[in-house]
Amino acid sequence: MPFPRKAAVPALAAALLLIAPASGPARAQSAMQTATPFGTSQNPQQNAKVDPLALYGADLRFRIMRKGERVGTHRVSFSHDGKTVIARAHADIEITLAFIPIYRFSYSSTTTWARGQIQSLRARTDDNGTDTSVTVDKLASGQLGVSGSGGPATVAADTFPTDHWNPAVIGSDRVINTITGEINDVTITRIGRERVETGTGPREADHYRYAGQLEAEVWYDDQGRWVKLAFPGRDGSRVDYICESCGSGEAMAARPAPGASGDRTAPAGARP
Repeated sequence: MPFPRKAAVPALAAALLLIAPASGPARAQSAMQTATPFGTSQNPQQNAKVDPLALYGADLRFRIMRKGERVGTHRVSFSHDGKTVIARAHADIEITLAFIPIYRFSYSSTTTWARGQIQSLRARTDDNGTDTSVTVDKLASGQLGVSGSGGPATVAADTFPTDHWNPAVIGSDRVINTITGEINDVTITRIGRERVETGTGPREADHYRYAGQLEAEVWYDDQGRWVKLAFPGRDGSRVDYICESCGSGEAMAARPAPGASGDRTAPAGARP
């Protein structure tokens, strides 16, 4: 029987890009610790100065899994243009029933970064034939102007989009939803340390949970590389991003939890 449009399938596609709305209050987790950004600094702009080419190389790739089956792919490629970093993301999802496609989703975005902050973002989504777009531009005031189906908004220059590759997002309480253009309030908490399987072997990683207007779980390795994403679909199924290529993963030494022995060491890709 096909998925109803207002139930599992659209929610699945939306959540793959971390824009699914929260389904209810976050569950209490007494063992959780408040998230601490990688490379903690008193200057938030300093925390954001991450060079993705140093972290990942030219690109990173994930396969998207649901109920043990591959349903899509997600890729982000990186390049430099002078002092500007350009990140291009693309995701495709196809849900089939008895080998017949019943739902398709496609997302693409191009984001330019300079001095650790967004300069511009252009995103387009095809949600089974319904097209939407989001634009973000640096304003003369220094803030970011955001436009999308959620209406126009203005946010601080150091606000991050929902694209995960930049570990400096950890510690944020607001993010730009790159499908709707809405500004979503979130709480990001650290759950603990885990070993995550990747395309280049297992890595030790820090596990974080988003709660609030977005719900998802995300993992970063000891160098601050994004290595996994997971979230529940509205039909109760679990969806996983499995890393196929997400940096070399050379450093696997255990790193102390935030507060255990001072601040974290900055990721290898972080610019001084």
